[in-house]
Amino acid sequence: MKMKRLYFKCVILLFISGLNSPSFSIIPHIDVVDTHTAITLPRATYNISFWGYENGGILNKTVLGLNEFIYVGASFNVEGAIGTGDAKFNIPGVIAKIKFTDGWADYPLLIAAGYDSFYTGRNSNGTYDNNNKIVYGPHISITKPVFAMEQEQHIHAGIRTPIQPASVPKDTELYIGIDFPIGYFVPMIEIERIYFDAKRTKEILFNFGLRFNIFEGLAVEFDLMTGMKRKSSRMLVFEFMGYF
Repeated sequence: MKMKRLYFKCVILLFISGLNSPSFSIIPHIDVVDTHTAITLPRATYNISFWGYENGGILNKTVLGLNEFIYVGASFNVEGAIGTGDAKFNIPGVIAKIKFTDGWADYPLLIAAGYDSFYTGRNSNGTYDNNNKIVYGPHISITKPVFAMEQEQHIHAGIRTPIQPASVPKDTELYIGIDFPIGYFVPMIEIERIYFDAKRTKEILFNFGLRFNIFEGLAVEFDLMTGMKRKSSRMLVFEFMGYF
């Protein structure tokens, strides 16, 4: 109990200290919790991230920025990598994104298409079976920068469909998210699994994330995925960006 209180106090102190700190939102938000954005990487940069998800799974993404409009990379996923059970190595997946436009000077609006991975989460009874998987598919995303309180926030929206390891057209979904930096911290909120079926509204997920930018180029992120018909799923992300 004392350790939990100490941990809680440390988190509160870090958050308060970040309120008056300069923005350290250095790493571009190519993802928001479990959805994609229209943001790419600067030219000649690389982004390496490690995602820990439920039941000891680990997902690694490595992305290279070819220029300001295109990045390519690969994704490696191991289910049950941490724990006493047997680890399952899945087939690596390709990651890519091409940004078509940054919009106009008086109205910035990013539009991009890509292919990326995303996490299914747990099912209604909390077990893992066919859920708790990393799947892949194409997406079309839009990002609208919003400038307020001397910070740059972003509103994201898009559509995607899973095609690997199996194509599931009925699971084509809409998503929307927002990130708003507060000093060293970047809270994130998103809604996903908005299917084109009015009978599946209870499957909508409401996700929350908090990124802490430790220093330029390194961040740690805590995410929570929850919904009416799903048990909450947690993710821990370490992300690093460097230059060639």
